Amino acid sequence: MNANIFVNLMHFVMVFSYFVDIGLEKEGWFDPILVIAALKAKLSSYGVQFVTGEVVGFGWRTSLAASPVGPPHKRSQLVTVHVRTEDGRVYPIQFAICVNAAGPEACNIARLAGIGVGDRALALDLPIMSR
Repeated sequence: MNANIFVNLMHFVMVFSYFVDIGLEKEGWFDPILVIAALKAKLSSYGVQFVTGEVVGFGWRTSLAASPVGPPHKRSQLVTVHVRTEDGRVYPIQFAICVNAAGPEACNIARLAGIGVGDRALALDLPIMSR
């Protein structure tokens, strides 16, 4: 994240934090809904498009990776997320970095991404589950 964007984001956090001064330190409250709404509006002005839908899968790119201690090996990398929109169509959306912020559904999304399945390094489940 470049420094200018970081400063702008910090400005949002400062603007939407409300402080009550009754003589005690570090008092006040924070309105996260207002921050997210303002952040979404600002990102829209930069050309970011928001999609409402359900993640139904991921797309992978597989390539050969060199190894300093042995022969080349297959390397798989997530490159797209497949989202089903309200009209029933599924769209692939490319990304460089994917953040799983699905709350109690995060474990299910992680499984779609290959985390918590198989017998290799990513075989452990994501320890976030709905109650």
